Parts: sequence; C-alpha cells; structure tokens
Amino acid sequence: MRPNKKFTVAASMLVLLVLLASFSTPPVAHAATTITVSPAAMNGWVFSDDGVAGVGVANFMIGPGTPPSGAGSVHFVLDATARETISTMAYANTKFSTLTTLQYATYRASVDAGNNLAVALQFDFDNNLDDLDTGWKGRMVFEPYMAAGGTVLQNTWQTWDAMTGKWWGSNAAAAPCLQASPCTWAQVLSNFPNGGIRAGGYTHLKAGGPAPGFEGYADKLIIGVSGAETTYDFESSSNAGLYMSPSATAIPVGGTATFGLNVASINNLYGYQFSTSHTANVSAVAAFYNGFFTTLPPAFIPTAWNKDCSSGTACKFAVSHVDPQLARTGSGMLASVTYTGLTPGTVPLAFSGDILSDKNGNAIAHSSTGATLIVYGYGTVYGMVNLQGRAAPLDATGTVTLTDASAFFPPVVATYGPLTGNYTVTVPAQAGGTTYNLAANHSLYLHNTLTAGGPMVTPGGSATVAATLLKGGDATNDGAIDVTDLTCIGGAFGGAPTLCGTTGSSDINADGVVNILDLVLAGGNYGLAAPQPW
Repeated sequence: MRPNKKFTVAASMLVLLVLLASFSTPPVAHAATTITVSPAAMNGWVFSDDGVAGVGVANFMIGPGTPPSGAGSVHFVLDATARETISTMAYANTKFSTLTTLQYATYRASVDAGNNLAVALQFDFDNNLDDLDTGWKGRMVFEPYMAAGGTVLQNTWQTWDAMTGKWWGSNAAAAPCLQASPCTWAQVLSNFPNGGIRAGGYTHLKAGGPAPGFEGYADKLIIGVSGAETTYDFESSSNAGLYMSPSATAIPVGGTATFGLNVASINNLYGYQFSTSHTANVSAVAAFYNGFFTTLPPAFIPTAWNKDCSSGTACKFAVSHVDPQLARTGSGMLASVTYTGLTPGTVPLAFSGDILSDKNGNAIAHSSTGATLIVYGYGTVYGMVNLQGRAAPLDATGTVTLTDASAFFPPVVATYGPLTGNYTVTVPAQAGGTTYNLAANHSLYLHNTLTAGGPMVTPGGSATVAATLLKGGDATNDGAIDVTDLTCIGGAFGGAPTLCGTTGSSDINADGVVNILDLVLAGGNYGLAAPQPW
C-alpha cells in the first residue's frame, strides 16, 4: 500500500511541533518550603522523653556558634539513661521509595570524647505499607557516625546526607537490616520495596540510646518527597526572656516529664530568682543545670530557694554569682523540673516572681513563657468482630485499630480472639474523655471503619462497641472484591486452597477446601471495596 502523502506531511509537522515544544518548555521545578519550628510555633513537632526514665531535656537554643539555618537550633542534654526526641507525624504513611532528600546538621557539645555519637534521624518503621499488618515494627535508624566519612567532631556544625550512610532497624521486622548488619539506603529500598514510615508513625530527631551523658544540637533538617523539599529550621525565642521547654507534652499517671527552664538572648546576667507553679495533678523535683550559668561555688544560693519544690505546687530558684565570677551573655538552660503524674488533668506551668539581674543590681527586661503538661489515664474498650461465612475468626490475623479522633494520642492496634472475635483494648484517655475511631481488619475480608459515634473513653472507665461483621471474598487482599478474586477462587474450585495475589487465599472461610461457600462470598459482595461501614 502506498503511503498517504497528505498524512505523512501532517504527521511530520506534528512531530516537528512536539520537538519544538520540548525545547521551549522549561523544566518542572519542584516546590521548596522552609518551616520554622520554635517554642511559639511548633508546627506539628512535639518533644518526648521516648518513654525512658532518666534526666534529660530537649529545648530550643540560640546558637551554638553559627547554626546552618537561622540563629537557633534544637538542643538535647541527657544523663546516662535518658532518651529525648523531637518528632513530627508529617510523613506518616510515606514510602521510603518516594523520599528523595534526607539531610540535617548536628553539633556535639559533650565533653566526653569517648564515643562518636550525635543526634540521630529515625523513622517509625513499617516493612510493608501495603499489607494489613499494622503492628509495631520498631524504627529505622540513621546515626551520623554511619555516614560516609562519619567522624563526629566536637563543638563543630556538620551536615549529614543520610542517604549516603547506613541504616539499621530496631525490630526483627527490619531483618536483614539490623544493628549488627546495617544496610545502605539502596539496600533498604531493595529489601523493603513497599516499606516506609508507618501509618500514624513519627519522624524523629533523637538523642540518647542510652549513652554516657550527652549534650548536642541539630538544625536544618531537609526532607524531600518526590523531589519536593521541606527544610525545618529550629529556632529559639528571638526576644530576651525565660521560657520552658518543651512547650507542651503529655504523660500517663505515674509517668514523668522533664521541662527545661531556659533563658534566651540575655545580656550580662549575674543573678536570677523565679518560681515555677504547677497543680496538684503532679509532684515535682527540680535541679540546677550548671552549663550556661553555674550555681557552683563561689556562687551563692539562698537557703529556701535552692531548687525547692516543698510547697507542693511551686518550685523556687535563686542564685547570684560572686566575684570573680563573670556575668553571662547569650542563651542556655538554667534549671529543670521533673514532674510525675498523679491524677489526670491539664497542668499549666508558669513562671512567677521572676527577676533577672545584671552585676549592678539592675533588673533586666525580659518576657516569660510557660508550658502545658497533660496527665492522662487509661480506659478500656470492649467489642466483637464477626466474619461473614465463619462461625469464628479461626485464626489470629485480625486486628482492631483505635485512632484518637483528636489525633492527640497515636493509634493503638490490638488483635481479637480467634475463637470468639472478642477484643479488649486499653487506650490512653484525657481527663475530659477521648473519642476513638475504629477500624476492624482481617485477611480475605474488607475492613470496616467506625468514624462517627465512636466510643468516648475516660480515665479508669470503659466503653463497649457494637459488634461488626466483615464482608468476605477479598481473596487477593487488595481491598476490593472483583474479577481477580472470582478467578482465583474459581481456579481452585473443588480442591485445596491456593495462593491468591501475594498474601491471599482462595479459601475464604478457612475450612480447608475451596467450594461454593467461598465462591458465593466473593459473588455476593462483588463490586464492594474497603472500607465498609461498621
């Protein structure tokens, strides 16, 4: 057949236009954002003691030296057992394969030169974000000494590219990338192609582990997702003043939290006095921190103001330097208070009677900023999950996930009984009550969600949730019942169970054979997709 001349000319012109367009169109620019994280605007970041006892404080400071972004940084100081983090849920449910930049800077101030530690970058880990297993899988950890050329220097800002270093997981789910055999980032992606930051999980900057006492800083964390980069700039208060850090945190009854009492951007400080107030929901123990401003002799401390918390609802601090001690200029931590939760409630923490003085007895103008501590308890949720076509779940692959509707607490995941489908879950609850949304999951079944009218749980209380029935037939475990499920069940019909997809089965009702009982579950629910109503 001879070619159509008009067609070939038109086609040639089209190709030429496409080529010209490709030369004239500018490249697509990925978005770049800078977010400042400070005591006044945490922007989704939270401080935590990581659930480990010990004396440790995480806060914001001016400096040290010239940080890589702005004038301040996030600061950690810990004893030998403490662990402290600053964390965000901004990257929850993000696959590792979509991360394109992981960089941050650290500064190690510890006088102990016997180790090579600095602030670590960590992710709450899920080895497969695509499956239904939402259980705890530990964390995936990068430490600066594991970077290319990873020698941690003292009193020096250093920038690390975490994608060129090695990573290790804290849980067996991260095998083979465990601490004894860390993996390159390429190996992490190869071993966990669907791995990532777990749903409801955090991205952390963490100090401690434990380590033999540590003081260090971090700044300019850059995280890129599919080329779009966000820089987190950690900053202290820009005005002279007293402030507490963290600005807010929560502990259970019986738990502890340590707050740093800090001074920012102060000139010629020679002495200070202040009280910190709290409510009877907590008890308090205080300590001076002899870093920025020492209280050691010849400094003088009035008897009743020696970090005294004996009143029950206040702690008192006062100290003056004594010549030849010099005035201090800059920012730093003066003291700390460790609170233990006694009863649930919101505890406002505040400075009062605060006076900062120079060597001439002149009061130094300053602001003061307190903090909030929430003490919570625990309640219990009861319920039952039934599976369509089964007398009982018959196995332990089912889970119930309870998610705080206010997003204050992280999700709680529990299994339900394989013989009864019953579950009993203990969840954290604030004093006024916490409302939970629920999701019930089971292999080969569509998951159900309860996002309105979920149970409200109070400390020491309990709530019973109506039973729910999961619809069966999702043989491939892909969240939808369609022709692929019918095909797999039909292909094994009359015989032994076979694998469907990568994790599924043709035996929907788990009776050991594939027959009409399995097929009708998929047929009767054909076209449905998760989530289904409770």
